[in-house]
Amino acid sequence: MKNKPVPKGFKIFSLYESSYTYTFLPTSCVAENDVPKVNGLSKVGVPLFQYLQQIGIGVCRTIQKTTSRFPKALKVDKNIKLNWDIHSGVKINNTLMIFWQDNGSVTMLSTIYSLVDEEWEVEQE
Repeated sequence: MKNKPVPKGFKIFSLYESSYTYTFLPTSCVAENDVPKVNGLSKVGVPLFQYLQQIGIGVCRTIQKTTSRFPKALKVDKNIKLNWDIHSGVKINNTLMIFWQDNGSVTMLSTIYSLVDEEWEVEQE
């Protein structure tokens, strides 16, 4: 049918950066998959990290301060001048929310970490 998109069955997976496509893979998806759908995990944030931790997957990633359920205590205004290497963290339900000052402010979430007294360290396992 002219000017009508194909309703289902075809997808193109591509790897690109800065408007340049490195590779692509056309696929035909005609069979239903057996992967269960989990609602509420479409955005990177605390709920997704907690779900992945429950099924045994460790995650560590930088995120935006506007991420859902990111603590207000770690949301620092970008106009405030802080010394380099200042860091702080909050642990909620085995997910560590981290703020530190590099050349700019950095916020991240991690389920792969170890805490020793007042010091924290993110380790790759």
